Amino acid sequence: DFPLLVAKLKELNSEAKIVFMTIYNPYNKGHLGSTENESDIDMHDFADAYLSDINAMITSYSIGNYEVADVYTQMIDYTTAETMGDYTYMYIPDIYRIPILNVDTKLANPHPKEAGQLEIYYKHLELFD
Repeated sequence: DFPLLVAKLKELNSEAKIVFMTIYNPYNKGHLGSTENESDIDMHDFADAYLSDINAMITSYSIGNYEVADVYTQMIDYTTAETMGDYTYMYIPDIYRIPILNVDTKLANPHPKEAGQLEIYYKHLELFD
């Protein structure tokens, strides 16, 4: 369906610059020091398996169709340097109880902090200069 979406956008406005962004992995890749973002190597690897397929589709279809803001590559250094907590909110501070499992866990809710939003913005801005 993605090619149909791109075709429809081009049909609606053939002069518009179309930009899609790759999806970054919000999980740290290594053991974490003192940032608020907990290290979760397993989740990083799990998410990366899916994100690599999605991002490959985004970039492979782009030639002649649209521009790509490669946010994944822009942010990857932060996961390996274990500083993703400076760029992404990950875990809400309260413990969340899963009643059916009788387990306490932290609830993951990854989204960019202001620094992460700026990284995404700058990656898009490069395409419009």
